[in-house]
Amino acid sequence: MTHSRRTCAALAVVTIVLGLASRRYSYHLPPVLHKNAGDILWATLVYFLFGLLLPAVAYRRTAAYAALFTVVIELFKLFHTPSLDQFRKSAISKLIFGTAFSWSNLLCYGLGIVLGVVVERAVCSRIPSGSNRLSTPQKAGD
Repeated sequence: MTHSRRTCAALAVVTIVLGLASRRYSYHLPPVLHKNAGDILWATLVYFLFGLLLPAVAYRRTAAYAALFTVVIELFKLFHTPSLDQFRKSAISKLIFGTAFSWSNLLCYGLGIVLGVVVERAVCSRIPSGSNRLSTPQKAGD
């Protein structure tokens, strides 16, 4: 199966809202999600963005691209220069790239990508495709 750009865009927006809310209202979350919800949702967003940018790519390959991207970003945190460290101090950089390497983040990213695949497939399975609507015969009186 391939991605619907409209669905990926909508899911990306919802994920951004949930991610920002998870930072602001983290005290309402269970302890295990208090710190990790943002990392999980960040990886979910990365998956949806790859689906948006590469709609003809299958789910598994999109998940692999998202996994590779998130791992590279996490490993990038191991490199330090004065200019990189200064860049990492900005609020937007903290939200997008984070600040410090963590092995647990890699687990969160894996969970987030799986979440993205599951959510997208669930949403897409409930939305009738355009071809199915056009090819379904209508009964008299419908």
